[in-house]
Amino acid sequence: KAVPALLISSGFSSFLLVRLVPLSKKAGLVDRPSERKTHKRDIPLIGGIAIFLSFVLALPLVPFGLMEFRILILAAGLIMVIGVLDDYSDVRPSTKVFGQLIVATIIVYLGNSVVPAIGDIFDWRDGNQQGLGPLAPLISIIAIVALINAYNMIDGHDGLLAGIFQISALSLIVFCGLEGVWKLQLLLLLLVLSVGIFFFANVSLIVPRSFQSFLGDAGSMFLGLVIAFAAISLTNEEGDI
Repeated sequence: KAVPALLISSGFSSFLLVRLVPLSKKAGLVDRPSERKTHKRDIPLIGGIAIFLSFVLALPLVPFGLMEFRILILAAGLIMVIGVLDDYSDVRPSTKVFGQLIVATIIVYLGNSVVPAIGDIFDWRDGNQQGLGPLAPLISIIAIVALINAYNMIDGHDGLLAGIFQISALSLIVFCGLEGVWKLQLLLLLLVLSVGIFFFANVSLIVPRSFQSFLGDAGSMFLGLVIAFAAISLTNEEGDI
C-alpha cells in the first residue's frame, strides 16, 4: 500500500530538481560565488524546495491518516518559508532564530513532542532515568533549535548534509522497525528516497553539472526539524505511530 507514495516521492523529486532549476535562476534564488565559496557560477537553491514538495505531494497516498502528523507538517511549512526567505534575501540571524523558536514551540506545545528524560546520566544503574520535570518543554525547544541550526551549519560541502541525513534517517527507520512505529518509519522513508535523488544532483553524478542544485537554508533546516521530531517521537511513543 505504501508503494504509490514512495513512487510519487521519488518521481516528483526527480521532476522538480530538473524543472525548478531554470525557474530558480530567473527568480534569483541562487547561491552566488564569493571569496569564501569554491563554486564559480550561480547554483540554484531549490534542493530543499523539491524535497519538501515531493514529500507533501506523496502524503495523501500514505495508507493512514495524517492527523497525528499535522503539527509536523505545519511546522515544516513554516520552517520552509523562513528558509526560502533567507535563501532569497539573507534574513537577519536574530530574525531567523526567532522564527526557529516559534517553530520549535509549536512542535513542543501543540504537538506535545517533549523530551521527558535524559537517561541515567549519573550512572546510578538503578533503572531510573533523570527526568527533566517542568524544564522539559524549554530544554526540548532548545534542543530542536540546536539541531535545526546544526544541520544548517553542516551544509557546506556537496553531498555532506544529504549523506548525514541519510545515515540519521536510516538509523531512525531501523529503530522504528524495532519498536513497531511504522507510520513514522514510512514518512522517513519518503524523505530518504527524495534526499537520495537530490544527492546525485548535488554532487553532479549522473545528471549534468548544469542541473546541480543546493539544499539551501530551507532544505537543511527542514531536514534538521524532521530528524528532531522523529527522535523525540521515538522516545515517547510505544508503537502507535
